[in-house]
Amino acid sequence: MDKKKTYTAVNDFAPKDGELTVFFKAVGEQKSDGFAVIDQGKVFVIDVGRHDRVINFLASLRESWLGDRHPEDGTPAKLEITLIISHAHGDHMGSLSLFLHDERFCVTEIYAPCRSRLGDDVPGALPPLVREENRLEDWCGQLAAQGHTAKGITRVPFGKSITLPMASEDAELTIYPSMFDWAEERPSEKEGLRYILNNNPESYKDNEVLGYTNGILNGNSLWVKIVKGERAVLITGDQRSTDEMLNAMIRYYGEGEFACDVLKITHHGEGNYPPYLLSVAKPTITVFTTSYEKAMRETVELCEKLGLTNYYTCDGELFLHTDGKQLRASGIAPR
Repeated sequence: MDKKKTYTAVNDFAPKDGELTVFFKAVGEQKSDGFAVIDQGKVFVIDVGRHDRVINFLASLRESWLGDRHPEDGTPAKLEITLIISHAHGDHMGSLSLFLHDERFCVTEIYAPCRSRLGDDVPGALPPLVREENRLEDWCGQLAAQGHTAKGITRVPFGKSITLPMASEDAELTIYPSMFDWAEERPSEKEGLRYILNNNPESYKDNEVLGYTNGILNGNSLWVKIVKGERAVLITGDQRSTDEMLNAMIRYYGEGEFACDVLKITHHGEGNYPPYLLSVAKPTITVFTTSYEKAMRETVELCEKLGLTNYYTCDGELFLHTDGKQLRASGIAPR
């Protein structure tokens, strides 16, 4: 036990088997994103979803690592976690308050996108967007009182990716933020259209018909790429090609940056057709965080035409394991 800590870090008891595991949570019939990455005792959680399934998985992981090593002096045994919130929508962080109040966990770091320039004092700001951002900050405002060592939210600057250390020497985790705040007006590639301009009430009404209601939070969401040896998993955010945000993200960081073996389809695979992303990522496995029935038909058909192995997390829990060379899946079966 570390003398500076008031708890026993359960991570110290993790098996050192040389594998990295990525967990994709089951979501039932309602779309919800939550993932965990486990590397030799180091645990990253990317979103917690709107249900308790990520929490249940982490609790079971804690129990399996702790075994019968419960401290005799009653010192708490906690699973240390680095938390990444891709963006503040409820289907990505709805259970965050429940998670942060769980005494079995200690969050050591929290990463999230920079807050949008929209705020309560900006005319025409979309109220739900402001409420979601406020809720994220409120829930993370009492970390020390809830037993966490994180000092607050680390905001990932627009346009600057950051790489976090992992336990294995051949592994790394990189966070990619949006290249700019989508609350600002940007010229559209489509004639007669504009990018997000929610601080202008009149243009917001124009764009609402085009599906831009949640555009700012989705456009500002983080991507995470996990690399272990020769294998890579890319967990995308909620940018959509229909809003031009997705393709802009790829062009900004470069097509080669997002090559991967496993691709989590953007925006759950619902209402989004990302042929450009699939062409540059060149995955062999795709993960839709929705049901087969609710996934966008054009995207499903393209993935099937490309001969990819496709999983749908409404079918249950999915685990992907790699030693840096081989890649194997367990849990649900592909469709």
